[in-house]
Parts: sequence; structure tokens; C-alpha cells
Amino acid sequence: MILAKKCAYDFVDTDCLIQTSTGKTLQTILDAQGYLGLRRIEEELLLGLDLSRHVIATGGSAVYSTRAMQQLKKGGVIVFLDVPLAELCRRVNDFDTRGIA
Repeated sequence: MILAKKCAYDFVDTDCLIQTSTGKTLQTILDAQGYLGLRRIEEELLLGLDLSRHVIATGGSAVYSTRAMQQLKKGGVIVFLDVPLAELCRRVNDFDTRGIA
């Protein structure tokens, strides 16, 4: 979000878009449709986005969709943040109870 502000771009979090477009939490979707169902929803959402002048925070499954990654590459630079699991656990305070992570 800070990067978007500094660049005067819009910011989009695809996890939030998935939840608002489906009216369900990611965990609820995962429980009902499995991880492949959630990946399909994320891919469809990414393929339908207007990518111009946006910083996009994708869910972790975006990288598993060749079509979605190609779409993102058309719109700009992709940055992959590589963080060890131990560091993620330290940063996410409610790791055991927050649902999908």
C-alpha cells in the first residue's frame, strides 16, 4: 500500500476482492471448494483486472496460474517476496487461528 501511495497508483489486494465478490471468507471458500477451487477463483479475478497504474497484492496461489502470471507481467513489474516460514509466523500474530495463511 505504501508503494502504491508513493507512486500515485491504486492499490488492490486480491484476497479482499475475492472475499467481497463472493461474499465469503477465503477459509470458507477453501473449506467448501478446496485449494483448487480457490485458485480458480483467484485466477479468474486476476484475468479480469484492469492492471494499469496499480500495485496488486496477490494471494499466494497466483504464482501457480501461468495465465494469471502472464496477465500480471503485461501490466508491469512482478516482485516476489521470499520470507522464511519462521519469519512469517513471527509477523502473523494469530497464525494458529486466522484461517488460511
